Amino acid sequence: MGYLRSSILIAHIKETIGQLALAIPLGFLPRYLFSENIRGAFSSNIFVIAAVVFPQGYLIAALSVFGVTVIMALVTSRLIERLDVLGGLKAQDE
Repeated sequence: MGYLRSSILIAHIKETIGQLALAIPLGFLPRYLFSENIRGAFSSNIFVIAAVVFPQGYLIAALSVFGVTVIMALVTSRLIERLDVLGGLKAQDE
């Protein structure tokens, strides 16, 4: 009659992992450019602000994004499991 819930969940998890694999590394570059832009805007001949980015900051950011993604995947998988596909199809026919 259609896709199985397990295949929908697997496709959803694969898509989420792909987005996460792209989002974390691509998010590091704007963060670095933003801090360099702030450094340049607030530095002058009298004083210089150094843009210091610690590796722990990248780790904390990556783990935070990963944690939120895991929570989102759990919530959406629970919602997918609770879907009433047959009821939705019957509602479309009416």
